[in-house]
Amino acid sequence: MPSTETDTVINELRSIATGLDRAQTLFAAVDHESENVANRAMAVGFNAIAAGMNQVREAIKEVRTQLSRINDTINQASTSVAAAPREMSPQQVISVLSPATDSVNDAQNGIVAALGRVDEIQNLVRRFLDGGNLGPMLTMLNNIQQVLAGERKRAQDARQHLSAAVNEARQLGESGN
Repeated sequence: MPSTETDTVINELRSIATGLDRAQTLFAAVDHESENVANRAMAVGFNAIAAGMNQVREAIKEVRTQLSRINDTINQASTSVAAAPREMSPQQVISVLSPATDSVNDAQNGIVAALGRVDEIQNLVRRFLDGGNLGPMLTMLNNIQQVLAGERKRAQDARQHLSAAVNEARQLGESGN
């Protein structure tokens, strides 16, 4: 895999990791807001709303754990691509980049699943704050969706670059190439 392509993939993977960190920060803000709403609701005796916000917080915790795993996967892929020798045989390209491709594919699928969970969290917020001021929390969740959608696209691009390099390596040496 030429150096510039390797650098492109590494930069894409690092951008994904940065985006996932950004999503974590945004989720922390939503969690904090959910905690505040739960505390205010409990203080005035709206126990069902407080319990609902605790459900929102639990869902956020699950997604944040999922995002941490995805980030670990992306970092492993980035490390393996970065450690690859600049001049590799076709077999080395395949053995180094195939696992990275699989990891990025897993990360992309995880991001898609996280996007689905954000939809579920938005529905919980709507259900438990119906008639209240749910705008700020929904805005934060929309921001998270935008960040994750961008990282899904970056993961797709990185996977395509990696897959193309693996396929090119497989074709080297075949008759006519």
